[in-house]
Amino acid sequence: MAQTQTDAADVTPAAVSKPRTLLRRIWRPMVTTGIDPRVSGKDALPARPTSNSDAKPIIVYAQASESLTDALIIEKTVNRLNASTSGSNPFTTEFNTPLEPVSVDAWQLPQCYFGLAKGIAGRMTMSQVPTLLEQLIQAPETVQQQVVVVPVCVFWGRGRSPKDSLLRALTSEQRSATAGLKRLLGLVLNRGDVHVCFGNSVTLAELATHHKGAAFAARRAARLLRRRFKAMQFFTLGPDHSHRRTLLTLIANAPRVQSAMVQLAPTPAGSFGSAQHGKLQRRAYKMAQTIASDMTYRTLRLFRVFLRWFWLRIYSGVDIQGLHTLAEVNDTHTLVYVPSHRSHIDYLVLSYSLFEAGAMLPHIAAGDNLNLPVVGRLLRQGGAFFMRRSFRDDPLYAAVFAQYLHQVFTSGHSVEFFPEGGRSRSGRLLSPKYGLLKHCVEAQLDGLPKPLAFVPVYFGYEKVIEGGSYLSELRGSAKERENLLGVIANLKLIRQNFGRLQVNIAPPIKLDQWLQFREGDSQSPDQQLTDLGRAIMQGINQVASINPVNLLALVLTDRNTLTMETQALAGQIQCFQRLAADLYGSQALTSNVTQGAGCIDQVIALGFVSRHPTEDWITCSATNAIMLTWYRNNVLHLFALPGLVALLISRSPQGIQEQALGEQVSVIYPFIARELSCKDGTDISGVLDALARQQLFSREGTLLIPPSRSSEELQYLTQMGNLTLEILQRMYVVICIASQGTWNRQELQRHSASVARKLSRLFGLNGAEFSEQALFDQFVDGLIAEHWLLENAQGGLTPANNLHGVADTAAQQILEPAVHLALRRVVNAVTGR
Repeated sequence: MAQTQTDAADVTPAAVSKPRTLLRRIWRPMVTTGIDPRVSGKDALPARPTSNSDAKPIIVYAQASESLTDALIIEKTVNRLNASTSGSNPFTTEFNTPLEPVSVDAWQLPQCYFGLAKGIAGRMTMSQVPTLLEQLIQAPETVQQQVVVVPVCVFWGRGRSPKDSLLRALTSEQRSATAGLKRLLGLVLNRGDVHVCFGNSVTLAELATHHKGAAFAARRAARLLRRRFKAMQFFTLGPDHSHRRTLLTLIANAPRVQSAMVQLAPTPAGSFGSAQHGKLQRRAYKMAQTIASDMTYRTLRLFRVFLRWFWLRIYSGVDIQGLHTLAEVNDTHTLVYVPSHRSHIDYLVLSYSLFEAGAMLPHIAAGDNLNLPVVGRLLRQGGAFFMRRSFRDDPLYAAVFAQYLHQVFTSGHSVEFFPEGGRSRSGRLLSPKYGLLKHCVEAQLDGLPKPLAFVPVYFGYEKVIEGGSYLSELRGSAKERENLLGVIANLKLIRQNFGRLQVNIAPPIKLDQWLQFREGDSQSPDQQLTDLGRAIMQGINQVASINPVNLLALVLTDRNTLTMETQALAGQIQCFQRLAADLYGSQALTSNVTQGAGCIDQVIALGFVSRHPTEDWITCSATNAIMLTWYRNNVLHLFALPGLVALLISRSPQGIQEQALGEQVSVIYPFIARELSCKDGTDISGVLDALARQQLFSREGTLLIPPSRSSEELQYLTQMGNLTLEILQRMYVVICIASQGTWNRQELQRHSASVARKLSRLFGLNGAEFSEQALFDQFVDGLIAEHWLLENAQGGLTPANNLHGVADTAAQQILEPAVHLALRRVVNAVTGR
């Protein structure tokens, strides 16, 4: 067994000289005092033994350049990791630190770290293999099985580019300035921004075993570690930044941009033609200037300090999941983050989370309406690049923008844009906009050093800071203009409680593999782009998480009365909670989701509901009920399939055959799935099992029977079914109108929206999306695609023969008689048929 020492400064084997030990003792407090390193990749460390019989792994820490300063920072980090898990498991042992000597039987190692590079320049070369690495390669086989090599980088600041500053050149992690001087300056200038990044470990046995002998194995190990270090440094720092003027000139002179100039000014060469071309050249340069970001480390540090203070003031926690998958994908692909867009906080918190996790910051696409004085400059230096909302009619701008994006991808920078375009006012994902997606696909097809990979990101808010403006818009007010400054500058924010914020990163969609898989398809480019947009939106929704506000909103927003007994409300919340855990696993629930009563207390603290002072009631105001529909819609897609199943069972008092239920779901659910951006599989067996576990129906052979009318289980089942009822009522509006004869597409959509608005007022439907025009357009597209509506040569839409039967069945089984009667009257009044 290995014998390790816990403090190399106090225990000095013969292999460690006294002067070196004395230097460590003196240097340790100077380096580590007051430094609080952030850590990423700690999951890459080898697993700790869980029983007495498991051998303790010996970790040898590999550095790009040998540095005692870095080794002391790693030592402090490892000690902190050990302290955070001590006592949690009686068999769990501590990780050894880099300065500990180790011995296995007669074999000894004076320290547990080495650097690939030495000397003044600190460059990694193959001229010499580190002595300690050679010693490891030649170790006995019993030692090789026990030793694990972990590459680790210590970043003292993350200066992107030295530009014209000598001081920044000396401290930049992207420059090979004198290693000792760089660390000394880092100790003075960058003590507040030290990041320790652990890379994927590799066993010594894997490194040392090679048929060509130990010398070759040592060179191969050094080469492998060199590649790991470069990948880790690139993931954290990103590519080296050229001077901005160089980039702008490169864009203005690119063949794509020059070609656009020729089309705008095709005059033959001559004095007038040259002047015209020069004018367009200057115009292209200015366009590139208004577009391009100018990321600076100084501004990033300023943002980090401000945002850290801001999060602590308004949020009780910011949780991020899924980051561990990004480093590996970044080795082979350029990352394109495609998050949901529900708040101005979205891009701030994602950049902050990536920075804290040791990942390079993306260049963020922003509308030019945010390019305001002072604010625009700060956003640009934080990584934003600005674009017009539309530039279809300006070929030169389109060429400049496409070239800028291509240049960013070619350099290896990650990029972030919101596929929805604007923030969602309804709480659902909006239909994707295809402009930037198209640019990404074109850049991929034009050829890039590394293919693109889209990274869907889900943001889950317990309380969104723009709630006041969203509430006004949900009640019918005009959409407010995007205004980041107004949101952040509102001092009232820091006196409010906004709960927890959840950020979930989905598995990346690798564009090269996605396109290759569809290579044989006969789809048009537009259809392929539509499918890609849908895959991204499904990726976002796939990693949605459910918080206490979502759970309460699922229960309260579909009730005629907004007051409930606490016990009844807690019971229904728990029903949704168990269903989510059954269908998606406990990871679908945020860490602060507790039993029903605990969730209610958290929502009360956020101000959405209140507890009656004398009665055991929970009350929600009509105003807050409207706002809660926004939070319900965040997670509605997770309950769409069980909601439809619950609705069909609850509306069948005598029971429904399982086969008939499956057939109805297979017809209806694809339309719901299209609208809510969720996968359109219609296998209901898992849903039925989950509902049966809560006794929400009973079986008599293949007959599924709802609970008795007086039972709580029927209330739970009905409540769950109501989640999809508004969607089906809106779809029925379209079917009801379409089945009356041939319509012009615009007429059908206009009449449908008009009828929906009237029904919303008649029955108090709170969902802002009930009469949303885009959803009617989408449903009509779905009816045409599924051949329920037949389009003639003149563009008229005629109902298929079976559409009438669908309308009659839906009216009998889904709609309540009062709603059906009112709908018929409103349709007749609006259409005049």
